[in-house]
Amino acid sequence: QMAARAGTLESSQRPHRRGRKIISSFFAFFAVTVIGVQCFIRSSSSVVRSSTSYVARSKFGPFKSLKMPSLRSQKRFTSLRRHSMSVFTSFENLLDPSVVNHAISIANRGNKTSFLRVHKKLSVVTNDVWSSVRRIASSESLENQHVCAWQAPNSSYQFLAEGSTWDATLSTENRFEQAKTMLRDLKDRVIDVGSEKFQDIPLVCAGFSFSSSNARRVSGPWRGYPDGKIWLPSTMIYRSITTDVPTAFVTVPIHPGDSPASVRMNLKTLIEELMKRIDLESEQVQDHSKIDFLSSETVSKFVWEDMINKTVTEMRKNNSDLSKVVLARCHEEKADTDIHIGATLENLRKAYPDCHIFMLTHPNSSTFLGASPESLVRLEGSHIYTTALAGTMGRGLTASEDEGIKRKLRSSQKNLHEHALVVSAIRSQLENVSSSIRMPASPIVRTLRNVHHLETPIFAKISNEYLHDEGDIFDIISRLHPTPAMGGWPRSNALKWMQDIEGMDRGWYASPIGWINRDGDCGEFIVAIRSAVVERETVWIYAGCGIVAASTPESEWQETLVKLQAIGRALRLCTK
Repeated sequence: QMAARAGTLESSQRPHRRGRKIISSFFAFFAVTVIGVQCFIRSSSSVVRSSTSYVARSKFGPFKSLKMPSLRSQKRFTSLRRHSMSVFTSFENLLDPSVVNHAISIANRGNKTSFLRVHKKLSVVTNDVWSSVRRIASSESLENQHVCAWQAPNSSYQFLAEGSTWDATLSTENRFEQAKTMLRDLKDRVIDVGSEKFQDIPLVCAGFSFSSSNARRVSGPWRGYPDGKIWLPSTMIYRSITTDVPTAFVTVPIHPGDSPASVRMNLKTLIEELMKRIDLESEQVQDHSKIDFLSSETVSKFVWEDMINKTVTEMRKNNSDLSKVVLARCHEEKADTDIHIGATLENLRKAYPDCHIFMLTHPNSSTFLGASPESLVRLEGSHIYTTALAGTMGRGLTASEDEGIKRKLRSSQKNLHEHALVVSAIRSQLENVSSSIRMPASPIVRTLRNVHHLETPIFAKISNEYLHDEGDIFDIISRLHPTPAMGGWPRSNALKWMQDIEGMDRGWYASPIGWINRDGDCGEFIVAIRSAVVERETVWIYAGCGIVAASTPESEWQETLVKLQAIGRALRLCTK
């Protein structure tokens, strides 16, 4: 009976077991199907991503851009050619016919040249813009063209701008106002087409001499450097620390009557030139032996001390109208071979990573380069950043000695007074355009490889009234330059004294150089100090110091020697 009952019970449960098995099998099949679909979608997405990097958008609609092929498995010549064609195709895909026709119509309507600026990310070419700088920074390749190489402190952004699609030379007292007017006219004729919208990318580069032509005696290394120049680069490679890859910019001029075919041909030519500059295989910089200098020429110590004594004597008079005068001197040296600019810049990058590294050339002229620790103005929308940098002492030989020098600098009445004049003057100028100004109550010590500086960072917010009056970075430069850190105080009196006693043309030394975006509301200009002019085997190095009533000739002479080391050491590590 028990066996019969068990059999009956088992037979009654069989349908339920079969049902549970069916349900379990269904859920297992469903899970496997879902996982398979997900894997298929992921693999498909990777294929799509590998074939199309992104969709570029502009006001003229979406344009696809192709990702560049890998070059590692191809021979150099073949890969360069194929890669150049791929880049051209990628840029060309951005040029919708309506874009080109619109640019041509602007040129024809205004009977002025318009400009088509095409930009695209370079996915696998190079991660370091400076590798391209090293490739072109030789005496031969820098001749007969505009080049501007720039690296912000700690490599926060870099760019290499070459050629000149448009430029203007400035040579009057109102050169900053002229630059402002020209930029306003230019931006209406530039059409940007590309993958992204850039608010903080250079449209033009610009540089100015310390003084205008009325006060200049152009001579020596500054032949070919005008009172001011502003130019629109033909090509540019830009990289920010926030992006993994650089972006290439190519600017094509469009003249009245140009055809779409000629615009495309000009674009192709510029892209081919750009690709020759890019370091496709991340080549290493050639090692350079130490340079041998055959002769040197500088202001004698006796002449320098006489300049300081005369200035201090004038300041100590009861009725003196001088509080501070900045005097500079030039040290000229000749080497036994051409100086290698690329290696010099690389040495400056390594020695002064927290400075602005720059290089500027002009057609048929020399090369101006340096590592400046001083920002004149950084403009971002309605926000201004500048810095007061004045008061200097050399570094110590040991850590304990170095700390002692820093304490001495913080308590030096002479250096604190010199620094306070700069802070007061900058604040006075910014109050005319700002609704608020922030700065620390006392200066900090800024330590570089060879010197300590007193520094006060200054932040300001531009007032609505100033923005309404179309104020821009050029107007701010005209208010600040030269600060008492470069000229003296009161400004007019100090500059007149400096010009009478210094006996040289400062050229672009201690002057504003930098860049501006197309709207004029973003840009950066530095003070071009710790700098030199290089012309083949000859170099002119500049250094200056602030003179106040408490200055002594010997201490100021030693300060200039320390500042000359910034360029001097970089030069002595390289030769062509």
